[in-house]
Amino acid sequence: MQARMEDRLRFRIDADDAARRATLPPLLLQPLVENAVQHGLEPSVEGGEVVIRAHVQGRQLVLEVRDNGQGLDALPPRARSPGGPNNGVALDNLRSRLRARWGDTAQLELCAAHPGARAVITVPLQATRADTTT
Repeated sequence: MQARMEDRLRFRIDADDAARRATLPPLLLQPLVENAVQHGLEPSVEGGEVVIRAHVQGRQLVLEVRDNGQGLDALPPRARSPGGPNNGVALDNLRSRLRARWGDTAQLELCAAHPGARAVITVPLQATRADTTT
């Protein structure tokens, strides 16, 4: 993505020490970063920035992917609805992975950030070992 967008794509990773010590299943954040770039930044001539944040809050690991791109409101209404052309397959797959791994104790939240969009994954900290089954 960086090669294709060149200087139109900027990114930053902010993580506290406790979050850096946690382990996660492979490719957990990748679909969120790809969505931020593809839907939020790439359509814009000036591009933008993706910020990945990770911190421990109590017994939870909180992972955030935020972009300053076009935001959720830029998608046509049909694309935002279930069954639309951009029906959120990556998000559905990610929700399924979270549910299979952590049940109801994991969450994925997607919301407008003004500008841009924000996706937040929250998982139990004690269960953040590497996943070898997914």
